[in-house]
Amino acid sequence: MLATKKKVLAMNQDKAKELVESNFPVLAMAMGLDNWKITIQYDRLDNGTAGLCSVSPQYMRATIQIDTEQQEDEADLADTLLHESFHILQAEQKIYMDAVDEVIGNEDAKKALDQLRIFGDERLVVNLMTMLKRIGLDMKQIIRLYKKQSALKQ
Repeated sequence: MLATKKKVLAMNQDKAKELVESNFPVLAMAMGLDNWKITIQYDRLDNGTAGLCSVSPQYMRATIQIDTEQQEDEADLADTLLHESFHILQAEQKIYMDAVDEVIGNEDAKKALDQLRIFGDERLVVNLMTMLKRIGLDMKQIIRLYKKQSALKQ
């Protein structure tokens, strides 16, 4: 799963790590991902790819790769992190697709189904991101609302 960006203005990697480390644990809790083992890696990705997510749903593990050189600013990084986190919520689809792969013998059919799954995954995540923007929510606001709601429950 990937987040694609057209703009390329490098963000300082130390600043990016600080932003991720100070916000991601709470974002993961707010999204119901606190039972997952999620690793954040800072890697150079293909041009136009700001982030990638790979999942192992059977083990509740995920890796989010972030290319800080393809993040324009903190808001851009936050959007990439949120986008890739949404892919973790779709992880159960991977179990389904792995099972489908086992019963389909034709490699061309497997490739076609995989392309459809990737397209569907990306469209869903892009639509979720669009919805959040339209209602005025970004990563920091989600974290703030989660903290406020958690405080009310105590």
